[in-house]
Amino acid sequence: MFSDVNIDKTNYGNIEFFAQYKPTCLCLEVESSCKPINVVVVSVLSRVEFNLINDDLTHASVPGIMVVTPPDSTKKATVEIEQIQSKCIYMHFEDCPGQSFLAFPPNKVETD
Repeated sequence: MFSDVNIDKTNYGNIEFFAQYKPTCLCLEVESSCKPINVVVVSVLSRVEFNLINDDLTHASVPGIMVVTPPDSTKKATVEIEQIQSKCIYMHFEDCPGQSFLAFPPNKVETD
């Protein structure tokens, strides 16, 4: 899960690889203060509005699982590592070719 700095929106993506970009340093210092930029290249996953549970009696929900489209090789994005907000688990099942799932790990820090 990552945020887009241009718009106030959370996006989802499958990390393909990590990269480091070292811009040409124009400072004249002996020890350069120009820092490299760490990025990831992701396949963008689009959220699908789909309710996993439809129970009128209990009104149950599954907030920790989200339905997304499978990765599209034509939809890639470069994201600075600092923009990554959270890790999630990607799942794809052969019997659901048009849907994939993201699961968010439970909070193990706080307890009752």
